[in-house]
Amino acid sequence: MPALMSALQRALEALQRGNPLSGERIVTDAAKIAVQSFGPQSGRACHAHFEASQFFHAAGKPEEMLMSLRAAARIAPANEDEQAARFGYLFQLGAALDRAGQLAEAERVLRDLVSDLGEAYGELSQASATGNTA
Repeated sequence: MPALMSALQRALEALQRGNPLSGERIVTDAAKIAVQSFGPQSGRACHAHFEASQFFHAAGKPEEMLMSLRAAARIAPANEDEQAARFGYLFQLGAALDRAGQLAEAERVLRDLVSDLGEAYGELSQASATGNTA
């Protein structure tokens, strides 16, 4: 019996078969279901939005990708894994905004990320961040 495929895997297969609209429908439906089932800031909903952003990146739809990344970054972490995921979503959002030329928003997102990382893990010095503690 084949393993179950994620919504992202099914959407990317549809994209590869030349059916981007089907792929888009798969990831957007998955995100809607996760939001309805678990809430818009739940870890599962935000993960579904992040997967949608990956599909939109592959499909060459940067505005939709940014919208999905923004939704993923709104996670209200309930545990350490979700907190780590949120940091990843924020980093990806900042990088995508930078690539899109939205530099002011990219800077704000990344500065907020650095601040949040400092609150979660303590401030890092240059020496400890680079491993140069000798």
